[in-house]
Amino acid sequence: MQENSKIESMNRVGSKHYSKKKGDKAYYAMSDWSRLLRNKGLEHVEEMSDKEYLNLRSMSGTLHFQHLLCLETLKSTRTSKVDGERVYTAEAKPVGVSLLSDVDISVPQIEAVKTKKSRSNKNVFLDLEKDITYIDIKAKEPFMLTHYEFMFLLIRPEYSGYLSLNDDPYGVYLSVLSRDIFKEEGRLNNVTFKADDGTVKVKLPTPTINFSKNKDGYTTKGSSLIIDLEGFISPGYEKFEALLTKPRRKLKSSSKESEAKVYSSSILALQKLLFTRDSKFPNINNDEDLTELGKSILKEMPEKQKKNLGSHSNSLYLLEVLNYKGHYSDITVGVKLISDIEIQIPNIDVSKDQDTGINPEKDLTHVLVHAKEEFYLTVIEFMYLLLRDEYIGYCEVKGKGKMIPLKFNVNKYLKGLKQLPIPIVNVEIYEQKRVDISDQINGVTTIFPEYREKFGYIEAK
Repeated sequence: MQENSKIESMNRVGSKHYSKKKGDKAYYAMSDWSRLLRNKGLEHVEEMSDKEYLNLRSMSGTLHFQHLLCLETLKSTRTSKVDGERVYTAEAKPVGVSLLSDVDISVPQIEAVKTKKSRSNKNVFLDLEKDITYIDIKAKEPFMLTHYEFMFLLIRPEYSGYLSLNDDPYGVYLSVLSRDIFKEEGRLNNVTFKADDGTVKVKLPTPTINFSKNKDGYTTKGSSLIIDLEGFISPGYEKFEALLTKPRRKLKSSSKESEAKVYSSSILALQKLLFTRDSKFPNINNDEDLTELGKSILKEMPEKQKKNLGSHSNSLYLLEVLNYKGHYSDITVGVKLISDIEIQIPNIDVSKDQDTGINPEKDLTHVLVHAKEEFYLTVIEFMYLLLRDEYIGYCEVKGKGKMIPLKFNVNKYLKGLKQLPIPIVNVEIYEQKRVDISDQINGVTTIFPEYREKFGYIEAK
């Protein structure tokens, strides 16, 4: 293969995200530091064998972007151009990504605390031999990486900085703030220092995640997901907790746990009560008792099971909240969902409700749903799905970019007046997603045909 054809090929891919021009003036011109780094890379490409060159980006199409993971507690500044002027917008700070691979993959793991920056220490140094470990991920299994883990994955030749978004194998790319790894005279500067224990640590550039321009010249943004709530990490995202800036607490609330942690404890307690039908908890009379039970369950939980908590919440999306128009009032009867991965969904006979209760061994069956296949659940089935460890009460609302908890009214259940807690789909949060499944025609409520198979039983009541 001709050397210049290699460079031309690299340039064609890279042109998808080079600085946009307006006349002869660049909106965001490439810095001298980035140009030096790029030229160094092109020199390396020229020295490659044909086999090595053909391996570049060969696996980019098998690695798929899912979400940009952001902390609302932290803020970053996004710069854009509006009418030729720079506009600065404060938004939640990206700290990682969730990805999915078509093939089995080994991914880097770095303790987040080792890459945390502060006002007094804005540099990141790592011992590349000791601070980076690896874990194996199965094909089609979603996984999460911090920015620095993402960087060490994407610099492999088979990705060469690119991964897939939608149908574009180069839809997302890695770039770095490279000035820190150069000397002032413009030569690569592999900055190191020897720690007290004798280990040599290397200074790292700051990685950033970027989205390529489509064929029309516009950037296709991937979805973002907020993974903290009022200064506390959301369940399932504990690996990012070290990156949080601890919030200042008001004096009155200094002894309280975060809402997210209390909620997760309640979910574990409800899971225990509903799935085991255990009658050994006569003293669970209110929300506080429920939370304490959940905390005790969490304390005794094996570490492997803890890591599974909330692990699939960001792969399940709520599309619609289904509303039935009754004679006297509207009732939320179900939801429409879609999952990024194949899942088993609960299937419960419609005769089972808060009055009859549910025996999980006899009344709870499951149906396989393929990835990206839309499906309907009754509100009770939705509750049983989100009670699982891998969701811990949370799913994402499509288009809102944040995890939303399913709430419960447990008062009558804990008092023995009802056999199940009452799941509450928050109307205010989900308002834009509410869809009527029926209408009043000549004084008779009729369910629309597309909902009749799942919810036609309501008409028979």
